[in-house]
Amino acid sequence: MKPVLWIEDLARVEYREMFAAVFRDGRYNLSVAVDASEAIQRVLKHTYDAVIIDIRLPPGDDEEWMRLYDKSGASEEAAKLGKHLVQSILGVQGAKVALPADEIPGWIDSTKLGFLTVEPWDDLKADFEPLGIVRETYVEKGPVNNRDALLKLIEKVLRRSHP
Repeated sequence: MKPVLWIEDLARVEYREMFAAVFRDGRYNLSVAVDASEAIQRVLKHTYDAVIIDIRLPPGDDEEWMRLYDKSGASEEAAKLGKHLVQSILGVQGAKVALPADEIPGWIDSTKLGFLTVEPWDDLKADFEPLGIVRETYVEKGPVNNRDALLKLIEKVLRRSHP
């Protein structure tokens, strides 16, 4: 089974049908991180074939993420910690929470990232396209999403990262 990380604070609550669909499929070993702090810890300790990220995340218990959250408006909508998380794990110069260069995992690059979020692509396009993140692996949550949305997104990310 391919290891996949889903970074989503409501994965087991509001999106449990999406969560369950991946388990029923049986091809992926799905891990969940519910905040930015936990996400960084998992990315640094494990290797994943795909990482699916929500843009609106709580900070978790890491002081740097809590400070950034507070400075950015103290709400998930305002802080958009998922965007900052991407910049951190990809080692983008000027990232608000910078990881030491020797800690940035060698396995991760933009082709392994997918997004399942309420944020419109147009709001993040200018930040993401220069990093190699494409619209194809960006899904906006909404009333038309179904229980297979996460599974289909994982498949798209894997096709992109392993052509």
